[in-house]
Amino acid sequence: MGIITPSQLDTALLTVLAISQAENLHINQALTMLYFYGLRINEVTTLGEITTKITTNEYEIFTKKNNKSRKIYPLPEHQTTLDEAIAAGNNFMPYSIEAIRRYISQRLPIKNATIGNKKSNTHLYRHNKAKQLYQNGISLNQIATYLGITPSIANQYVTSVVRGIN
Repeated sequence: MGIITPSQLDTALLTVLAISQAENLHINQALTMLYFYGLRINEVTTLGEITTKITTNEYEIFTKKNNKSRKIYPLPEHQTTLDEAIAAGNNFMPYSIEAIRRYISQRLPIKNATIGNKKSNTHLYRHNKAKQLYQNGISLNQIATYLGITPSIANQYVTSVVRGIN
């Protein structure tokens, strides 16, 4: 297994996102939230229950994992997905966490991907988002706030090594 560069990881995740656009609307919506906003997989599967619209382009996501909320500012083309999620409530995402993980695993060009010694294809999206933000000059404190984590965890995300077979 080799080291996967941030560029290779980003390309692989975008590939899965593009495939889902042609194959499955709900999976595409889930992957969009993972890729663009770094949501946790459990946040994606409960999006309709945990999201509140504050203003036209400001949404608050309540995270059950740490009982905190954070704000996201979606691109205009993603606001409809969030509005639909809020309207549908707990009926928004018909796929389980395992079904989404299986979908990604079957289509991800990187096989056996690990972060450290942890194997999780959905968590790759959060690490990728943190790396993107950091490469664009965003501070670790801002990344931590955006992802709903501590600055030390944000540091782990941006410095983590992804391994796999590309």
